[in-house]
Amino acid sequence: MNFFKRALVSISRKKGKSLLLFAIIFILGNVIAGAVSISQATNNVEKTVKDQLGAQATIDMSEETMEKVFKDSNEDTEFPEPPSVDVIKKVGALDSVKYYDYNIEDYYTSEKVKAVIPKDEEENAEDMGNSFQAKGVEYANLLDVEENKIKLDAGSVFTKEQVADGKNVIIMSSQVAKLNNISVGDNFVLDNVYTSYDDKTDKEKKLFTHVNSFKVVGLFTPTKIESKKKLSNDKKMEQEWVTNELINTFYLPNKTVSRMNQAYVKESFEKDTTMADGMSEKELADYKKGASQEAYSSTFVIKKPEQMPDFVADATPLLPKHYSIISAQDKYDTISGSMNKVAKFSKYILITAAAASIIILTLVIILFIRDRKKELGIYLSLGEKKIKIIGQIFIEVLIVAFIAISISLFTGNLLAKNVSTSLISNDTKTEQDSGMISGNQIGNANADIDFDTVKDSYTVKIDGPYIAFFYLIGLVTVILSTALPMLYILRLNPKKIMM
Repeated sequence: MNFFKRALVSISRKKGKSLLLFAIIFILGNVIAGAVSISQATNNVEKTVKDQLGAQATIDMSEETMEKVFKDSNEDTEFPEPPSVDVIKKVGALDSVKYYDYNIEDYYTSEKVKAVIPKDEEENAEDMGNSFQAKGVEYANLLDVEENKIKLDAGSVFTKEQVADGKNVIIMSSQVAKLNNISVGDNFVLDNVYTSYDDKTDKEKKLFTHVNSFKVVGLFTPTKIESKKKLSNDKKMEQEWVTNELINTFYLPNKTVSRMNQAYVKESFEKDTTMADGMSEKELADYKKGASQEAYSSTFVIKKPEQMPDFVADATPLLPKHYSIISAQDKYDTISGSMNKVAKFSKYILITAAAASIIILTLVIILFIRDRKKELGIYLSLGEKKIKIIGQIFIEVLIVAFIAISISLFTGNLLAKNVSTSLISNDTKTEQDSGMISGNQIGNANADIDFDTVKDSYTVKIDGPYIAFFYLIGLVTVILSTALPMLYILRLNPKKIMM
């Protein structure tokens, strides 16, 4: 009888010991399966959520600097100089950047051009006025179009020449265009009214109006924000406000916005005596010359979400003091507290369970071999090679272990699902009760990420990678546990055993 058949016979004849070994491996297998399930589930959640947040980043003051500035804010406080265009271009030239843009933003108030007013605010339309946001761009194709924040309905995006030369061209929403009877190719006249508060009449009074003419080259519509779950009233109101602001946004070349802004500011200092209050002579002279430093907001889109850490590492040395890279993915850390706790818990459990399994199984197998000392001595006396006896023991343990591990694959997964879901729900409720969850939309325009999203994305399931990893961990643990007792067999002397 060869050693493989002997292993099968030994398992069936010694049912008590086989069942004991099965029970031990089954219990340890459940613990390992649970830890592996939770670990893989949390990794999948992190990837899924970060993909939804998008691979966008910007340059902004570091959190420490912002806290210090707002804490010590007074008339003499000097704000850190913003990053220059050269710095933004250097960051944008990094290999991990897909495309980028930097923008000058301004706000215009018009008497002649009608703004789109939300339905629930129509009663207050007269008090709200016609306000528009002007967004200067340097990326001619419009980053908001590329990132599906807006959809082009008619016309085209800017040409590189139009942006570089600062042409008077404009892209507006189809809603504003329809309200004002404007089409692509039309000449659009925008009046920007400057008002000042009059202490005598206790009302706003108009001091002057800046009028600029543009050629309409494109019309857009904000992309509808889809949500898989029912939104709260606050969330709906927030999304409606964001969409309405986008509808009343004009896209212009950066140079165009800068030129209009400087002319507007210069005239405001000439005609509004209150503008100079609290300013130094140098600041006043710079503003009158239109020489005030332009502040740009920047957006960098990374090629792949997983490249974000490399981008941050490469870009940080290029930034001026007090500034850092802020990415949409940073928001994941603010909503993943319970997830990180579960991930760490599963990691510790996996390491502990694997180590305990090796120790326990090693001791159990040694005891089993010592009980079979005479049986093994007979095999040796009959001329059986030690390597075959070792092979027989390995087969016996691996057959029992494979069955136990296969069953624990499913039971451990079920256990992990119940335990981890309970932990996440309890931690989330605790954080909600303590006011740690804001529920605000974060990331890109189509991302609606909060604690509920994280919890809903967390699924413990059996898939190919999970099965492969679990069997690898389980069988390697069993093999290591069996390897040490084999030294006992190598030291067996048949003559001493049979005496």
